[in-house]
Amino acid sequence: MPLAWIYDLSKQQAEELARQLGLSTDGTLDDLRKRVKEKWTAIEPCLPSPSTAKSSVVTKPVLQSTDSVGYQGYCLSKVKLKLATDLISAIPVLSVTDPEEILTFLIRAKGVFDLKLVSDSEFMALLVSRTSGRITQILGAHVGTTQCWGLVQTEIISTFRPCRVKERFLASHVLERFQSPGEDLNSYIMSVVAAVDILGFSGSEAQLVQRMLQNLHPKVKSYLLFATRPESIKDLFSLATTVAEAVAVENQRKRTTASAQQGCVSRPVASGMVIGQTPAAKADSRRRCWGCGAPGHNLRDCPSRPHQRRAPGSSGNDLGARE
Repeated sequence: MPLAWIYDLSKQQAEELARQLGLSTDGTLDDLRKRVKEKWTAIEPCLPSPSTAKSSVVTKPVLQSTDSVGYQGYCLSKVKLKLATDLISAIPVLSVTDPEEILTFLIRAKGVFDLKLVSDSEFMALLVSRTSGRITQILGAHVGTTQCWGLVQTEIISTFRPCRVKERFLASHVLERFQSPGEDLNSYIMSVVAAVDILGFSGSEAQLVQRMLQNLHPKVKSYLLFATRPESIKDLFSLATTVAEAVAVENQRKRTTASAQQGCVSRPVASGMVIGQTPAAKADSRRRCWGCGAPGHNLRDCPSRPHQRRAPGSSGNDLGARE
């Protein structure tokens, strides 16, 4: 749709829309409008068309400012819903009631829930399609009635996780949860924190952070030699950003080095010498017969001249020169 409505926004409306889009609210009204326009241009292909938005959508090319803000809120909610749907669709379907599988499923689901893209009810409704059997029944009973996903999660855990296996799960998903070689540090932190939230951890946050630092992959630890030691989960996420930047710089350096090595010019080959030619073959190619003029042999070895044996004591030379 046309973007002229952006220039009809007041300073307050532009600031509110910028906050919804995750943009800075600093600067003049023109600066705000420019940032909003650039962001909106990027996300507009993901938005529903005005013909499908029904009563919430204003189809006029130039919108009134109050209507445009309502349209933005509607479209943003649609974008968030689509993103949440895509993320939940990426979670493998839970078709068994094994406690280990259920815990892994809940950890993946919590990673999406913590993004706060949709309400708890919408989240549970989307999650129903990724379950089966008893889990589906529990979710179905709460959809539309329970407004807190935490209560439903607690019921699922208490139903399928015997108390005797809690310590084993804490060991495998928290205390002895080692970062794999190709695992992103942010993903590792989120996975452990989700397991702690679901299972419960009796230690302090500082103890949890210390344990996670010990379980990092050695390659990641090599980037932490000069970093400030984190004391909280928030510090860990900040550290993950620093590590990601360091890894990106290292990868860029490797690509630059490899490109420079591939661009090196090979040493030039001397003219007149064929690659792979031995010195003896090179010398043969320089010899030329005085008789036939062909290269590669002397007159005495010329195939076109009959071999004549020189009499003992006769004058002349081996090349057939006249006396």
